[in-house]
Amino acid sequence: MKYEKNKIVHGTISGITEYGAFVKFDEYYSGLIHISEISDKFVSDINNFLKIGDTIKVMILDVDHKNYHLKLSIKNINYKNNKKTYKKLIFVF
Repeated sequence: MKYEKNKIVHGTISGITEYGAFVKFDEYYSGLIHISEISDKFVSDINNFLKIGDTIKVMILDVDHKNYHLKLSIKNINYKNNKKTYKKLIFVF
């Protein structure tokens, strides 16, 4: 099955509330990252971690196949795909 407990999958942030962030996966499945599953530290504003439209990695905590809903976490994984490339600085003296 595509969505299983403890599996890490990619999704897109589709909404943010004061209690969590909603993630869309396909035409059926979506999920919620509860604010307590964003960081081990205190989270005062979810917008400091996630933005609508971000594509992130999430870990599945629980699956409700009947309602196509996933409980999700990002606090113990490297959830952002940092594909930044850094230019080398060349100093000429």
